[in-house]
This record gives sequence, C-alpha cells and structure tokens, in this order.
Amino acid sequence: MFNGDELPEELRKKLSLPNGRFEPDTIRGFCTNALMYDLMPILIRARRSYYVKVSDISFVAGKERYRLPSRAYAGGFQSLQRIIDQQVSKLIQIECGRVDSITSGLPTSYYLEGGDILFYPKPQDALGFARLRYWLQPSKLVSVAECALIESVAGATITTSAIPAAWTTANRFDLVRGTSDYEPYSRDLTAINLTGTTIEFNQDVDTTWEVGDYVTLRAQSPYPYLYSAFFGALMQFAASYVHEALGDLAQKQASDMKAASLVQETLDIMLMRTQEPIPIESPL
Repeated sequence: MFNGDELPEELRKKLSLPNGRFEPDTIRGFCTNALMYDLMPILIRARRSYYVKVSDISFVAGKERYRLPSRAYAGGFQSLQRIIDQQVSKLIQIECGRVDSITSGLPTSYYLEGGDILFYPKPQDALGFARLRYWLQPSKLVSVAECALIESVAGATITTSAIPAAWTTANRFDLVRGTSDYEPYSRDLTAINLTGTTIEFNQDVDTTWEVGDYVTLRAQSPYPYLYSAFFGALMQFAASYVHEALGDLAQKQASDMKAASLVQETLDIMLMRTQEPIPIESPL
C-alpha cells in the first residue's frame, strides 16, 4: 500500500491540491495524526487486540514501582497478569488511596501513579513475573529515504540497500514490516557498528524478518502502522486535517462525515476478523 512518499501525492490528487501547497512532511504529519488520534482509538475499542504487545516485568524483591513501556499508547494497557510456575492469575487494579500500609508478599493487585505501575503487596522475592499487554503507539510516518531497506540478515548483522548518512550508533532503531500491517516488530534496538550498507546490532535479529522490511530510527516508519484495508479511512481523516489547515470548515465537516462512514465500514470488517465472538471475560 502507499508508503511515506506516495501518501502525500495520493492525498494531493484526492483533494486536487496544487504542487507546493503543503510540504510532503506536513502531509505526512497529517497522516500520522489521523492514525494516532482518529483511527487508533476506534481500533482499540473494537476489542480485537490490534496494536497489542506483550512486555514481561520481572519482580525484584522489595521493589514496588515499575515503569510502563515508554511507547504504550496514552500510558494505557489492556491487561496485567501474574505468572508463577506457569500459573496465571489476574492482578486486580485498586485505588492508590486504599493502600494504607507497606507490606511485602505475593503481589495480588496494582495501582497506577503517573507512568508507573506499583504492585501491592510489593514483591517479597524475585519469584515469577507480571505480564503486561499494552497498546503500541504508532510510529511517525517518514519518507522512504529516511529508512533502510533490508536485503539480507546474518545473525546480528543486516545488509541494506543504503543507510541514511545521519545515522550513528547513538541512535536506537526499529525493524518494520514492508507488508501486511507494517508492524514495528523489533523495537529500540542498539547498533554497535554501521559500515557502508551494513548495520550490526548487539543481538541477533528477529528470525521473522523478510526481504523488503525496513530498518528505521526509533518510532519512525515508511508506512502507517495499519492494515491496508483501512488506508481509505486514514486518507479521509488526513483530508480533514488538510481542510482544517486551509480554514475550509465546510469541507472539513463533509470530510468528517465521509470518514465516519468509512469508519463504520472499517468496524464491520474488523468485527469479522474472527467469526467466533469473544466474551467480555474470556476463560484462561
């Protein structure tokens, strides 16, 4: 589907925008905003686990406070479970005002303070861990030239078509799929060497990589993190941002109405992702 170079041109054609009216980076920004602020909340509410990622939190004896993943959308998450000896238990959220003592033991609940999760009781030992399922925030849409196309992988070394000149080992990197949902499937990687067209990381590369995937700077992508079937809704939401920037509120209203129609169609497709309904409280 359309990448970060093609989307601005497609939106120009759709809206008959003259060349020079909005820079490509500006239109890419509209597309990023449309995904992050308009489409993503709808996809989350559909309860089909779009954007859900897993992060395991190792318990540390005596430590009650643990940081939420920095890329968790809106600092929120889907669920939090305790896993000990392959036994899974749901951790219950409580109000922080109910915590009137500092005790150690087996965590049975948690509460939130800003961007931190606090377990109660705080872990008395390092036995077990907590499994957090959170929504990954979409990456910023950038031009293809700001990314590196993967040609081959050998262990921890990726050979690309070309590496952007500004990249250094001080950066952090993502690996992004070049097909399907354009998922950033490896995130926050550390590079220890960049030479010519090769990048060596400090760990082996995810074995699910494919030729045509991309190396990108952290939280950037040459594609919107979105299934191709939903690109029409994305473009319509982005069109609303264009109309708003032009001060054409009548066209913005019309675009919003069309986007709402496309969203309903999107929801219908999403709800058919699996034929089996999911109960609110699923059995383990």
